Amino acid sequence: MAWDGADGYLVLFGGANASYVNLGDTWRFLSGSWAEVTAEIAPTARTSSMFVWDPALGSDLLFGGILDNDTNLFGDMWTYRGGGWTQQFPASIPEASAYDGAAWDPVDGYLMQFGGINYAHLPAADDDAQTWVYVTPPNATRTAPTVGDVEHSITASVAITGGPAPFTENWSFGDGTVANGPGVQHEYGHVGTFSLNVTVTDAFNVSTVLTGSILINPDPTVTLAASPASLVSGNVTLTATVSGGTPPISLSWSFGNGQQATGAGPEVVDYTAAGNFSAEVTATDRVAVTAKAQATVTVTGHVNASKTAPSGTPPASSSFPWTWIVIAIIAIAAVVGVLLLTRRGKGPGSSIPPVGPPAPYSGVPPPTTGAPAGPPPAVGWAPPPPPP
Repeated sequence: MAWDGADGYLVLFGGANASYVNLGDTWRFLSGSWAEVTAEIAPTARTSSMFVWDPALGSDLLFGGILDNDTNLFGDMWTYRGGGWTQQFPASIPEASAYDGAAWDPVDGYLMQFGGINYAHLPAADDDAQTWVYVTPPNATRTAPTVGDVEHSITASVAITGGPAPFTENWSFGDGTVANGPGVQHEYGHVGTFSLNVTVTDAFNVSTVLTGSILINPDPTVTLAASPASLVSGNVTLTATVSGGTPPISLSWSFGNGQQATGAGPEVVDYTAAGNFSAEVTATDRVAVTAKAQATVTVTGHVNASKTAPSGTPPASSSFPWTWIVIAIIAIAAVVGVLLLTRRGKGPGSSIPPVGPPAPYSGVPPPTTGAPAGPPPAVGWAPPPPPP
């Protein structure tokens, strides 16, 4: 009878009844009651077997036993778990025996068997002084990536939870190189698919081989195009093209104008201020390898009509038409001047006399503008009248 640590109940196998008939049935004891376990395959009837729980195996282990009043000994080995029996065929095994002593060694992590009787009905310890341990292959878990980038280090490790220490860990990377230890780092020099295996060996030279593979990809590369690359102002389409790397690949954007974004793109950006803007995209693949690309966007802004402003006047701006105001003022002044000159020469038949030196005084006053037509009045100097 043995405790089944995997299923959580006691297991009883074989034995003999009151008539010394050997039995080959299996029973379990759970929650205060017995129930027979029916199994298609099971050990043959016997008594006095070694039957014990092996935590390293995660099952009960049965070895040896005797049948028919000590005339037939057994040297076979079986494991029981989950209501079923499985016969085991280890590379080495104790001689057929019965009444063996057995116990689990939690410090060293293995099952130990000692003594019993052999076919000569002699205590095995007196005959061969045999002590056996049943060592299961080390219980180990391999942790390693399945993808990577060329010339970038990968990390692999193995965790061992069962078997007698000390252990050795031997790694093979599939590219002709090897390493030792529970944790290793390796850098592949070219792309391709490689085996990535580790062999764990315990103190009794029992080994477990854990296998796997890794795909090595080229490093990511990225290019960035801006369309248009030069404009007065408005929308620019930024397109990134990625090759290589280990997918998935994420993109992050910086547009050079204080704005940022993430996503596959293309990205449409509205540039309004004049200047040269350096847009940049960063591609990051699954194993955190990055690549960057830049593109320059040139924004000229609005055309300015006034290039040079007189000293002391406000600078010309595309938002205020100073030139047209000056032209308008000059035009208005010219029109006003013409009107004033026309007003001074206004009248029937009047005209503006030419400008020149003044005429010599003739003693006759000039005609008055607007006087009626006719002979001029007799105005002038005359001789004084004779004296009385």
